[in-house]
Amino acid sequence: MESRASPFDLIVFDFKGTLQVKKKKIKADKQTKKILKLRRRATNFFESINEAGVGPLPTFDDFFAAFLKSKEKFDNEKPDCYSWSEVLDEIVAEFQLPDVSQYYNQFQDSVPAPLYPGVKELLQRIQQNDIPLVMLRNSNLSRVSMEKTLQTLDIGQYFKYIVTSGEVGIRKPDKRIFEFCIQKGLPGQAVSSERILMVGNETEADISGAKSLGWKTVLLCNTESTSNGLADYDLPSIQELHDVIFPPKL
Repeated sequence: MESRASPFDLIVFDFKGTLQVKKKKIKADKQTKKILKLRRRATNFFESINEAGVGPLPTFDDFFAAFLKSKEKFDNEKPDCYSWSEVLDEIVAEFQLPDVSQYYNQFQDSVPAPLYPGVKELLQRIQQNDIPLVMLRNSNLSRVSMEKTLQTLDIGQYFKYIVTSGEVGIRKPDKRIFEFCIQKGLPGQAVSSERILMVGNETEADISGAKSLGWKTVLLCNTESTSNGLADYDLPSIQELHDVIFPPKL
């Protein structure tokens, strides 16, 4: 595909529902779904340290009960702006385990959901045109864990930096987390707000936060049908992003 000039100096992508397909919802109430998801991730982590010979370990049920108790404490103290590594640190100390932080990146789904069609091709084209990419996600996962997920999906090489709310202690749509993306994507550089593009799938979290700083925005309508005029572009799929990032020559 031919190279075209782009109006953007930095592009920030959300992840789930934007680049990665959202998994089909389990038919259960919200709290039950959360517990099932956490139990699945905790099982991956527990099995990893067990296979590594770490011990003596508690039973998994005791470990998971302690994890849920610690999570509840963090939920009350830091309203969702914490990383899973903080919770795991507390559990490791409680059971007097050796340092197992090298296994913390196992606290996630072993098989990530696939990418939407055309994602890798677009990211590759952006990289070939020397536009830095930053990923911004509201997630308790650490940056290291997200790097592992992106490597599994074979797109890690395209991102200059990954920002998660759990690590920085701020969630979208707080404008400070968007400002943090600029610091990491274009360190020490002055850039016009209109030359930064935010691409996401949630109007409140992704679009409103970016617009508060004057960024250009795209809502990919994978999970919401419209931004009701807030985003600069509402697009049905990621394929349409090519002409936004690389406008056709007149």
